[in-house]
Amino acid sequence: MTAALNLAEQGFQTHLVEKSARLGGTFRDVRSLRDVPEPAVWLDELIERTTTHPKVRVYLTSRLAAVEGSVGGFRTTIEEDGKTKTVEHGAAIIAIGAGESEPSEYRYGEDHRVLTQRQFEARLDEGTDLGESIVMIQCVGSREPDRPYCSRVCCAQAM
Repeated sequence: MTAALNLAEQGFQTHLVEKSARLGGTFRDVRSLRDVPEPAVWLDELIERTTTHPKVRVYLTSRLAAVEGSVGGFRTTIEEDGKTKTVEHGAAIIAIGAGESEPSEYRYGEDHRVLTQRQFEARLDEGTDLGESIVMIQCVGSREPDRPYCSRVCCAQAM
């Protein structure tokens, strides 16, 4: 959404194709961040700015049915509610979203006390008693040959 808004604010007509019925993805599950006091409010405002911008066309519950062409001259067919629409464009930004990683380390899935960050946040939000001591292990399953990257979200959520 931020990329679509940035392009739209530069005057480019932008088409945002979303496979689900609503915008926001996994960010909807984020309850706290260091630099965003109220993530849900921030997200709602971002969605409002995106969906009401005159240069942004949002397609919900949609998919790309076909893409052809090359840089500067693409033709993309978007399928939405059983109908198709073809748009011509010069560039594409592919943002496929993300899901929370469910590790196999540290007895996750075997011991009910071992939680992911999102599960921990949800239990805190629900007021669940989490005991007297809590240990947080960051980067589980990351920074390894099969997954050498950083999500850039976990540490800020943990703080």
